Amino acid sequence: MKTRMIIAVFVFGWNVLLGVSSFAEMTGNDYILSPSVMDSTGKEKGSNNFLLLDSVGQPTPIGPSQGNDFILEAGFIYQLQFTITLDNAITNAIGGLTDLLDTQGLTNQQIKKIESAIQFLQQALASFAQYQAGDLAALANALNKTKSAINKMLASGLNATDVYQKMLAQAAELNVTSEVNRIALMAGETDPNVVQARVFLLDGSNELLGLVFDASVQSFTQAYNQALLAI
Repeated sequence: MKTRMIIAVFVFGWNVLLGVSSFAEMTGNDYILSPSVMDSTGKEKGSNNFLLLDSVGQPTPIGPSQGNDFILEAGFIYQLQFTITLDNAITNAIGGLTDLLDTQGLTNQQIKKIESAIQFLQQALASFAQYQAGDLAALANALNKTKSAINKMLASGLNATDVYQKMLAQAAELNVTSEVNRIALMAGETDPNVVQARVFLLDGSNELLGLVFDASVQSFTQAYNQALLAI
């Protein structure tokens, strides 16, 4: 039985009184908490066949819009932020892409791209296991393989892969931020390699906000490699 994530938004043209709270972004070694909302209804529902994430009461208009200098993702659910480790993100992406291969109407080219993405993710997972076993350099390899997988997803032209691209990029940001923070504690924030790593991290975060997921993972990889030079 396959699981599908369905994101739905219910919009009313009139005001609904909700208990809504907002938060400033907070970060730590193991988490990123982005500004979001707590709506008084909606939330997550599911069964063996589906997962529904919805939100009630937000005024119109909602959805993505952009100009030359900005991208606006209006709506409560657009604040969705994945905060899982890279290995868990990779495992989830492999499962989702494997299910995607069963979708009717895929072209042979799209199937090949998705299969290649899965292979790169499997290699990334193996590299991440080496990193967890103590090989610090293996994380860079896992990030590179993750970027290659995202490129294959992009090449497939399937919008259904967007959620996995975002999940992987945000997990890469979380892991690399944690590592740069750890290295900075040893080498000091004024170490030139740490300073440059912070610059690459900022670049990656901005690219992530701009939904350029492959470039963001590349920047996070540069940040990690630069930070390693400090130790």
